[in-house]
Amino acid sequence: MEFIHSVVAQDETVGAGTVITYDLPVNPLSHILITLKYAQDGALSLLVPDFANVLTWIAKIEVLYKGSAIFSMSGLDAFACGLFIPRFESWGLNYDGVDSDERSLTWCIPLTRTLYSDRECFPRSTRGELVLQITYADPFTHGKTLFAQIETVELPDAAPEQYLRMTTLTKTATAGGENDIELPIGHPIS
Repeated sequence: MEFIHSVVAQDETVGAGTVITYDLPVNPLSHILITLKYAQDGALSLLVPDFANVLTWIAKIEVLYKGSAIFSMSGLDAFACGLFIPRFESWGLNYDGVDSDERSLTWCIPLTRTLYSDRECFPRSTRGELVLQITYADPFTHGKTLFAQIETVELPDAAPEQYLRMTTLTKTATAGGENDIELPIGHPIS
């Protein structure tokens, strides 16, 4: 299976409280990798951000197709979803580094249950129809300079039959008794 691993944004400076939108490639898409890179501040050893802090720096990750959410979750929920995908292990780099060392953490945004699957991935689209939108938290708890690297994995020869759609549903349970939660139904690939 041929694939194209491309960089959409390379070490782009990110500001707290910003919303950044990226156009995604037009070929069938297997998954997206989001890596946040930040400098460690050894002078404030008690305030060095651990990965639990870093997970909160992304308030929301959305993959939108013609304005409709294909993937929409908080940074923490998205990170957890990426951990359930076979053949992907999220990694944090340089957790025990010294002052001013670069550290990073990577999220996998899956559009398939099995990475690199030519039968299950997001289908071919037209330029501008498929976008990634990231909402960053304000402030970055115990963080300073932050950079984002966005990568995609395309499968140009794929003929997908389905793709994975993940969105967060919120329901406040009523006291006592049963609660019904309406689940969304699938969407056909046209």
